[in-house]
Amino acid sequence: EMLRELGDRLGVAQTLHSLANLLSKQERRWDEAEVAYRESIEMLRELGDRLGVAQTLHSLANLLSKQERRWDEAEVAYRESIEMLRELGDRLGVAQTLHSFANLLSKQDGRWDEAEVAYRESIEIDGSLGNRFGVAQALHSLANLLSKQERRWDDAEKAYRESLEIGESIGNRFGVAQALHGLANLLSKQEGHWDDAEKAYRESIEIGEKIHRDNHVAQTLRSYALHIERRDPKQALELLTRSLEINERRGNRRFANLVRQTIGQVRERNGL
Repeated sequence: EMLRELGDRLGVAQTLHSLANLLSKQERRWDEAEVAYRESIEMLRELGDRLGVAQTLHSLANLLSKQERRWDEAEVAYRESIEMLRELGDRLGVAQTLHSFANLLSKQDGRWDEAEVAYRESIEIDGSLGNRFGVAQALHSLANLLSKQERRWDDAEKAYRESLEIGESIGNRFGVAQALHGLANLLSKQEGHWDDAEKAYRESIEIGEKIHRDNHVAQTLRSYALHIERRDPKQALELLTRSLEINERRGNRRFANLVRQTIGQVRERNGL
């Protein structure tokens, strides 16, 4: 309000962007977030701040991509942002927005090839800029995509392990924990990789506990439980109970409900 009174339109636009980022974290306030993003974009266009427009379009697209019915609009916003960033020569911005756009494409059957192209371009740009953190993140996302395709499992494992290696070398422990979870999920699908999967799950959980990433620990405990259910259903229930306790303590109602449902299914399948 003060910025509006002072006539600082750039300050207003930037503050609207920040406010929208905050609102976008609360599902019940997504409509308000969208209004704030669009007002910010309109002001920035009028001021000729193309970099600001591109960055805010990226944020708006991230919000729209959470809503399946809005995916077409999200794609339009991502493409406009990427085009503007290319014209401005902001290669880091291009890499980051390509990664986000690829995440959207990877959710859509029939568009996985496009997603892979976008991930690989993002990785290439980040690599040329020396942005190893960005490379590791995009490799992890690419591996998640490839792991959906049985014929690409070897490529997926290679990407997970490369992401892990980079994460370890730059000290990104959370990134390492996430990549280990993804790798474990992949290995758990393959006969003969049972022990490797279990080792990766355990290491991912251990790192998550050390760096106090409770949400990650809770999710990985559920994945690990489903992995060992056939061999030891009682231990699987113990792991699920730990996951449920974390989620209830953190107030993660949606995931807590999922874990309760999983507990019921495991009990039913194993007569417990």
